[in-house]
Amino acid sequence: MKKIVFLLIVGFLFWGSEAFAASINLSAGNFQATEGGSFDAIITLNPESSKNYTTKLVLNFPPELLSVKSFEFGPNWLALSQPGYDLSDNKAGILIKTAGYPKGTDQTTVFGKIKFSVKKSGSAKIVISNSSLSFDENNQNTLKNISIESSVTAKQKINSTASAKKAKSNAESNVAEEELAPPAPEPIGDQELISEEVANPEPPVLFDIEIKQGDMPEPKKSASRIFIIIAIILIIFITYLVVNEFFKKPK
Repeated sequence: MKKIVFLLIVGFLFWGSEAFAASINLSAGNFQATEGGSFDAIITLNPESSKNYTTKLVLNFPPELLSVKSFEFGPNWLALSQPGYDLSDNKAGILIKTAGYPKGTDQTTVFGKIKFSVKKSGSAKIVISNSSLSFDENNQNTLKNISIESSVTAKQKINSTASAKKAKSNAESNVAEEELAPPAPEPIGDQELISEEVANPEPPVLFDIEIKQGDMPEPKKSASRIFIIIAIILIIFITYLVVNEFFKKPK
């Protein structure tokens, strides 16, 4: 009977330590991204019932697929920037961040935000390592059995510029083919009508006008001679009168 009671007490203590263990998690179970783009991963801490004062995050990611662009702590966290507690290694795929929470926290809180850049398309996992720690007021680690995994799927980027250039090239080639194409033949009926008109042209219509030259009257030579003689006689007579009057004046 004593053995049974002892085992029950040990089991209760073990269950209690696991039930009140703190947890650290990623904001999403699966991340969707695009090659050349980026996405954010939110790290949250759930202290359960005991206050947590200092937390150390150790995260592994695929360096051939992702790289850490930036990390930003959540509100009220004070960063601990010392060797072994602060590291961002994109070659090895390791991120370590450590910070303290003044007066501790027993509420679920945002530890930090990680911005990842996507190098290429593919799929991999982001893992919160068992090396992560979170200490209570007794300096005891309250994180148990972590190993949180999240999958990342990166799609291949569609090159919109290349697609636009290809479409433009196809359009230009279509236009060039249309310009080089021979002109459509004229209807056969119209061609026969035109050829007949050219082969047998109608004679031009001439104006029916008859031009006749009238009889010119012959000049009367005798009348013109008489007129000239009379004019000469008048001139001589007038001259005579003028001279006669001139000599009649008294001296």
